[in-house]
Amino acid sequence: KNAARLVRMTMPNLANGAIPKGKAVLLTGGYDHTIRFWEVNSGLSFRTMQYPDSPINLLRVSPDRKLFAVAGNPHTRIYKMDMSNSSHIHQLDGHTNNVTAVVFGHSSESIFTGSEDMTIKGWDLRTGGPA
Repeated sequence: KNAARLVRMTMPNLANGAIPKGKAVLLTGGYDHTIRFWEVNSGLSFRTMQYPDSPINLLRVSPDRKLFAVAGNPHTRIYKMDMSNSSHIHQLDGHTNNVTAVVFGHSSESIFTGSEDMTIKGWDLRTGGPA
């Protein structure tokens, strides 16, 4: 199964693999451990990223469209949408099983994760630690 999120982006056009300026972008990820960025109108994938630790359970984009979260087993990683760096900016550890729910706070400074380990955790994205 693939998790997907449609986002209208207005980002600067960066070099290789950049988010197309003013284009609708679709993010997909799944059991193949690959995150793909698609330009919706053309149907072309313009960037891929590997998520080597586990299959991807869920993708979420922050309300301000600056970040996206990738949920796996047993952690969640936070990335910047601007693609200035393909490395994650935070790894949220604390669950002991598949992370199956991710919700960003309205200000995109916090995030909540839920897991098959029957726990819900809150995180402060300014520090990457528990809220």
